[in-house]
Amino acid sequence: MRYKTKNLLGFTVIELMITIVIAAVLLTVGVPSFNELIKQNNITTQTNTIIAALNYARNETITQNDDVTIQPIIASSTDWTAGWQITADGNTLRFFDAIDDAALQLSHPDSDTTIVYRPDGSVKNDDASSNITLTLTPNECTTGEDDIRLVTVSLSGHPSISRVNCP
Repeated sequence: MRYKTKNLLGFTVIELMITIVIAAVLLTVGVPSFNELIKQNNITTQTNTIIAALNYARNETITQNDDVTIQPIIASSTDWTAGWQITADGNTLRFFDAIDDAALQLSHPDSDTTIVYRPDGSVKNDDASSNITLTLTPNECTTGEDDIRLVTVSLSGHPSISRVNCP
């Protein structure tokens, strides 16, 4: 005698409920960590863009044997959040878009709003006792977390990065 077996397809209600509970627990634990990862990646990407711009300007000034200036899009401002451009002899060599979800401020010892690289790769800085600093502060800066990035340009023109805790 032949018996027909019935192939059951699908899930039982119990299996479905267990899967939903496990997914909810994983999402509850994972989403905050994922948001922090995205925030850190954005800060790192923006910092790398700043470093790339400084290195590009330094390389161009050595190549062209002429001064190269990095200046904010908003003229005569220490706020570089709206973007910046690299110029030589009045011509724009490169343009950098606005910073998203952060503020970028220039601190220049000469109270200048631009960074000028000389043909030898050094920066123009009359106050030799202080370096030029660009401060990248994310809009969501949690007190105590080291989310602020300081990009310091030495007198020789080399940029370096350091982390600072949010106030």
